[in-house]
Amino acid sequence: MFRRQRVYCKNTRLKLMKCNENANEFYKLNGAVMKKIYLCLFLLPMLYGCISLKSEYPEISYYRLSQEPIKINNSGNIDGTLQIRNFSSSDQLNIDNIMVILDEDKVQNYYYHRWVSAPADLVTDFIIERINNAKLFNGGVIKPNSLVIPDYILEGHLLDMIAHNTKDLESDTNFIIISYQISLIKKEPLKTERNVLLNKLYTISVPRKNNEVASIAPAFSRGMSELSDMMLNDIIEAVKNSGNK
Repeated sequence: MFRRQRVYCKNTRLKLMKCNENANEFYKLNGAVMKKIYLCLFLLPMLYGCISLKSEYPEISYYRLSQEPIKINNSGNIDGTLQIRNFSSSDQLNIDNIMVILDEDKVQNYYYHRWVSAPADLVTDFIIERINNAKLFNGGVIKPNSLVIPDYILEGHLLDMIAHNTKDLESDTNFIIISYQISLIKKEPLKTERNVLLNKLYTISVPRKNNEVASIAPAFSRGMSELSDMMLNDIIEAVKNSGNK
């Protein structure tokens, strides 16, 4: 009986020693884990700062078209009011990102360089401003939402408004192209058919100073000014010829 108790006590002591060893290992393990946690907490603000710096994106730059001096053969104002309807455009131009063709085979849309509005709206507003500045129509220029009944209507469709880029810095290899189709219609009372005075396609290519993005908007401004003046001279001639019929 006494021997059994001694064996039992010895086994109990061995179990207690083993439990103590396991507890010590657990505390050591816990201590290592806690050190790692403290280290992570210490490094987290530094890592966050690095991540924040990397995640800062460039600001988006917006561009508009500016008017060049008007050069038209205006021998007298046209009697009446002109309504300019909003230009339509091809699907590829239905975005405000500046679009370039790289080396004639690759199309790229600049995310951080954009027009202030879609190209078709830019062209519409540019032509309205130019005709108003030229004082071409006595009654002025109105938009489609006006209650004034116009004497003439100008409709247009923008076909192309893209910059062409190459790796070469020379101006003759970097250029812009603008192309649009317009129709000038004369409104006549009691007539249902369209009296089209002018239906013409206008296209122009303008060289850029270099292949940098900053050279795109000024080239488009020059191109739109020249192209619009060609159109205005044709409008003057078409209206004059219609009066002689």
